Amino acid sequence: MIQLISIDLAAQEDLMIWDQLARSFSGPPDMSVRRALILGSGEYTERQLETIGEGVKRVNGALMTTHPDLETALREENRKVVSRLTDESIHTVGMLGSDRGLVVLEKGSIRLSKRLLSSLWQAPGIVAVLTSSGRNMDGNC
Repeated sequence: MIQLISIDLAAQEDLMIWDQLARSFSGPPDMSVRRALILGSGEYTERQLETIGEGVKRVNGALMTTHPDLETALREENRKVVSRLTDESIHTVGMLGSDRGLVVLEKGSIRLSKRLLSSLWQAPGIVAVLTSSGRNMDGNC
């Protein structure tokens, strides 16, 4: 079975979300279940961009910017989630959709690479934290 759990900005506003997820994932891992958290940009990313003077704009919940520091802020936010869950003894691996072309925006459509689907997410008992970023045809995150 596959569990995809979307953690968008609204879910991240719940201060107990990470405690609740850690509790739900605790105990012996169920080797028949593959879990992935699809992590949207949250308040941390917004604050990082505001700190450098970038205006924050969202359209339908998606952060709209091509600022070069976006990838750094998203990567740090992903790292914080992975660290939090790892501290709770949850086996976790984090990645950005823009890493090695895992997620690509082509002609207005999102494409997941075969590498993501077939090899990176095969270990049972591991929670994958994939930050929902990708690269457009210009190479921007």
